[in-house]
Amino acid sequence: MEGNRRRFFRIKYGDRFRPILEARVKEGEAELEWKEYKVIDISERGMRFSGEEVSEFRLKSKMEAEVTFSDGETFHTEGEVLRITGTQVAIGFSEGVPFSRIINELKLNLRKF
Repeated sequence: MEGNRRRFFRIKYGDRFRPILEARVKEGEAELEWKEYKVIDISERGMRFSGEEVSEFRLKSKMEAEVTFSDGETFHTEGEVLRITGTQVAIGFSEGVPFSRIINELKLNLRKF
């Protein structure tokens, strides 16, 4: 039996209580417009999101992101595209989400069910 390869706890979201992600790709000095995406899951060091228009993302693209959690708290970071699968994009954060925020998000989501 193979063990869990993940180093960080990951919160998976259903359709009802997702954080809102606003992100834009940074291409050299140019910064593309902000767009909104659906968060699929998030951890201290990265996230997966989806959207109808993910064509501007390329592997290793640099991006800027702002996540608004269900309690209204926001988290701003930059990151790099690690993987693209269909309409889903996985990014690694340059500055991670604090573990306390991940735990708080888990508690909030457990109360909603």
